[in-house]
Amino acid sequence: MSAPAAKRRPRAHDEALLRYVSDKSRGMPGRSAQEKEIEDARAGMARLWGVDPGDIGFVSNVAEGVSIVAESIDWREGDSIAIDAKWSIRRSSARL
Repeated sequence: MSAPAAKRRPRAHDEALLRYVSDKSRGMPGRSAQEKEIEDARAGMARLWGVDPGDIGFVSNVAEGVSIVAESIDWREGDSIAIDAKWSIRRSSARL
């Protein structure tokens, strides 16, 4: 890394990660700080989308979000689901 690059200020996501690690190491006070971060993010998204903050939810990962959506559907006998088999196969073989 060049000297000028080494002096650059960390990007926002780097700073957020450092705050998270610091909060995790502080126990319950850190948990409260993280809960505030989540509520601030929820309020920001609500403002951006013009909805109530209570309408904004966060999930741990994509699989959890997809599972929540799939489980919320009133599935009935004969219902079908379509997937992109080429994408699915490509993704599966990439993990082998």
